[in-house]
Amino acid sequence: TVGRLQKRKGHDNFIRALPTIKKSIPEMIYAIVGSGPMERELKALAKELDVSDDVKFHGEVSDEDMLKCYQQCDLFSLPNRADGADIEGFGMVSLEAQSCAKPALVGNSGGTPETIAEGKTGFAIDCTQPDLIATKAIELLTASNTLSQFGKDARKRAVEQFDWKAIVRRSEQLFRDLEKSR
Repeated sequence: TVGRLQKRKGHDNFIRALPTIKKSIPEMIYAIVGSGPMERELKALAKELDVSDDVKFHGEVSDEDMLKCYQQCDLFSLPNRADGADIEGFGMVSLEAQSCAKPALVGNSGGTPETIAEGKTGFAIDCTQPDLIATKAIELLTASNTLSQFGKDARKRAVEQFDWKAIVRRSEQLFRDLEKSR
């Protein structure tokens, strides 16, 4: 997960899902890149659930190291949910991970679902439910063919739809079409 350590990002619910995930995937490591006001609370939760050794807090990292983090993960997760009026915007970090050919498991809150092609590059789920997070994470991580295909599709979609060159081409076409319709 990449993001500021705040409630809407859902780090706490992924940590709550981790004991269940580890029953199926004992070698699971949950890496968190970012800092913020919930760091102490998240570390305490990991300790309480006896998964402290399985949660790695990396803090803020350089862009170069961020790229390495994306490249090294098997599955990217942004388990966001609404925190009152505080909701996730577009979820750019999900697209960054997908551009590195990583499937994404994201919350179905705010703009985050727009970053994935549901059932092709990842899943948008109700991340207020740690059991659902665990189920979907296990489903993806234990189906290596699915994980691999989702990653390939994620990379392709990121390049074809969100690369600046692709956006410029679509914008130019839109302006040409508008000009023709005058």
